[in-house]
Amino acid sequence: MPAPHRVVIVAFPGIEVLDVTGPAEVFSVASRVGSGDRPGYLVRIATVDGGPVTTSSGVRLMADLAFDEVADPVDTLLVSGAIELVDGGVRPVIDRDVTEWLRGAVPRAGRTGSICAGAHLLAAAGLLEGRPATTHWLTADRLAA
Repeated sequence: MPAPHRVVIVAFPGIEVLDVTGPAEVFSVASRVGSGDRPGYLVRIATVDGGPVTTSSGVRLMADLAFDEVADPVDTLLVSGAIELVDGGVRPVIDRDVTEWLRGAVPRAGRTGSICAGAHLLAAAGLLEGRPATTHWLTADRLAA
């Protein structure tokens, strides 16, 4: 059987829990129902220090590894997102540790994606220049700017 497709989901304090658990569950189901001749998915959650993070809903998620433990190859790198309420509106959370790490990790990943406001982290890292991107409608105008 071929080696599983390696998926790393980036998490940081304040993320939307569904941005991490939703994709993880999708890859899990695909692995369980896929045909035996195709590789499944190995999903890992990475945080700055490998420790747990508290999500926007207060749920704590355990990480599998720290950013500096993420070894090549990463087949799919997914960036979760977070928003915060500011002056009656919402704005995406930009975590500087995440954006700094993404600058080195994205070029080595087979493919990169984001979930909802995670696109803002890729933009803040300078990784969306000249590329089409989308995000949650609540922050789409900010991403376009």
